[in-house]
Parts: sequence; C-alpha cells; structure tokens
Amino acid sequence: MKAYQPTTIKLHNQAVLLDLLKQQQAPMTKRQLADASQLSVVTINKLLPELIEKQLLLTTDQPQRTGGRQAAAYQYNAQRTLLLIIQFIEEDQQIVIRFSVVDLVGNILHHEQSAEGRLPQFLQVIRQKKQEYPKISLAVVGIPGVEIAGRLKIMDAPAFKDMALGELIEKEIAVKTLIENDVNAAVFHFKEEKKIVAGIYFPKNYPPGAGLVIDQQLFKGANHLSGEIKHLPHLYKVSYPLATEAIQEQVTATLQAIVAVTDPHQVILFLPSEWQALVPRSFLEKQLAAVFHYGVLPKLHFSDRFSENYLAGLITMGIEAAGLGL
Repeated sequence: MKAYQPTTIKLHNQAVLLDLLKQQQAPMTKRQLADASQLSVVTINKLLPELIEKQLLLTTDQPQRTGGRQAAAYQYNAQRTLLLIIQFIEEDQQIVIRFSVVDLVGNILHHEQSAEGRLPQFLQVIRQKKQEYPKISLAVVGIPGVEIAGRLKIMDAPAFKDMALGELIEKEIAVKTLIENDVNAAVFHFKEEKKIVAGIYFPKNYPPGAGLVIDQQLFKGANHLSGEIKHLPHLYKVSYPLATEAIQEQVTATLQAIVAVTDPHQVILFLPSEWQALVPRSFLEKQLAAVFHYGVLPKLHFSDRFSENYLAGLITMGIEAAGLGL
C-alpha cells in the first residue's frame, strides 16, 4: 500500500475544500465544511489559514448563524484572477470577435462583440479590457483554424492568418495566452471521464471541422491538424455553402469516416438547426448500423448551439489552466 507524505495529504485536503466551495458557490462554516468533506474540524482549522493567505478563500463579512451563535463562513475566491476569453466565430457570413471576462467559476462579468477588423483594433480592445479588469491573468483564444509552431497557419479570419497571435497578446497585455481550435473547444465541453467523445461541426459557409477528446484530454495529432477533415477525399473539392441536396450525403459520409477512425462512445453533431430535418437521428443510426454491423454504435447527440458550446469549452480550458498555474 502506498504511504502518503504529510505534505501530499495536506494538498489533497486543501483541494477537497476548494472543490467543495467552488461547487457550492456560497459561504460555508467550518462545521459545514467538515460535514460535507468528511474532514474533522481540527483539520479544517489547520487548512484554512494557508488558503486564506494565498487568497484562494475569502472570509465573509456577514457570518452565518449556527446553533444560536455566529460563526465565520468561508467562500471560494472566484475573482482572485480573471480570464479573458476571445472567440473568433462565424456569424451572418462573416467572422466576428467576441470578448468575455470570466471568473474562476465561469461567471461572465463582461461581454462584447466586434467585427473582425484588423490587429490594431483588436489590440486596442484587449488593452482596454486589461485596464478595466486588471486581475486578468490568462487569455484563452478560440479560432476557426490551427496554430502551428506559434503561428495561425490555418485561419478563417484572413486579417489574422499566419500571425503569432499568442505572442502578440502576451506582449501587449502581459498575460499568458492559450490558442485553441473552435471545434476542439466545443467538443471539450462534452468531455467525460474514461470516454471517447468525437465532434463534427458543419458551419453554413465554411468547410467542416472535427474534434476528439479521449478521457477528458484533447487529441490533436503531431501538428495539431487531426481535426482538419476538409482534407478527407469526399470533402476535399467541395464548395461551400453546401447545396441542399448534398447535405445528407456529406454529413453521412463524414460521420461514417469519424466513427471508422475513432470508434467513439459519443459523437456530437453541431449542425445548423435547419439541417437536422435533412439528416434525422434515425436515418444516421440506420446508415451506421448498415456499415458497422457489430451491434455497437456511438451515441449521437445533436446541437445547434455551437457558439455556446464553444464558449463553454474555452471557459473550462481557462479555469483548468488557471488552476494548474499555467
């Protein structure tokens, strides 16, 4: 049996308290923390001072009343540091940029949108956000493209193609920056422990993309190109937007290819709402069963809320990265 060192036990117990207070999102007394965590009040007393000193926890101004007397309560400091979430996304046949300031439990404190514009306008907005929210310490940028060796080698927003965008942001506002593909982020929102989750996104006016999460970890390939399914033989020379009569064939062939290569537990199909009548679940399940006749098929999940799933995935990535101190 493995023997845990005192330091390891302390860190584990601190993590238990932090996770508990994150989930609760409300003040808790020492007794409430002890009952919910199954740690003793004595242990709680030893853990709290360091967490408060590191500003991970706050003591509430208005103590909770328990058993006829007042007791101090503690809550997770969700605004100890803030995230700047930046989304490049298709809207009404153009790429727009959305800026959100988010705390460590996912609350959106500020949100605004601008046209794609040029780099000077973009940098002006992020400087302004940093001035307004000086606790921003991490930027997470979602792109309809791929960053290779620090540059946006694939990018649907032409003004930003081939830029070292992460480096520019870090230089401009002095915060760590993560760049992630939009479909990867959207699929990451659906991650599950010990599950393989694949996602396919068909935007109206651009080629489709895919993402793959294996046991809650993104799979990107050697050069981050694994989701660039526009290079598949049946999609390579296709023009966009797709003709109505081609939608069913292209979605079915793409789904079959993804299932054949990844063998996932679940496939998320991000389709425009008007497409779902053209490729109903029953039709796709029948097509898959005719090809993969082994009695096991992935669960299909349809979503016409790509933008929301994409944002949620970026926020989750940011919160996890902030927790790891990246």
